[in-house]
Amino acid sequence: MVPALVNFVHLANAMLHDNMYKQAFQLIWHGWMEAIRTITEKLLAIKALYGEGWHVVFLMDSCAVQIQGLGDYLLTLNDSAKSGIITSDAEEIVQYVIQTCDVHCNRNLDALGSVCTPEDMDHIRHF
Repeated sequence: MVPALVNFVHLANAMLHDNMYKQAFQLIWHGWMEAIRTITEKLLAIKALYGEGWHVVFLMDSCAVQIQGLGDYLLTLNDSAKSGIITSDAEEIVQYVIQTCDVHCNRNLDALGSVCTPEDMDHIRHF
């Protein structure tokens, strides 16, 4: 991350991304996983995909393309016979392993409140 750009990202009202950013994040996740395999001589043991292992969750900051890129990468690792996850949808598979930072989640929910009813927001916040 470029420190000078961080403030712009956090202050932006909206961020528009094309598919190239999603593909870039897929490559970043692939590179990160390969670095772990090179250093440890083992695959990262993602419990949801392998049925065993210690890595249960990826803590994310609500960056959509980062999450979508992870989902695309996870699809390449998924063996549905082992994981029991039968999907070809990146946005579905990623739900098994991500958790969103409370601060970023609440920031996004506050913005969502401007277009949702108070009842809907209560439902979403207690989900």
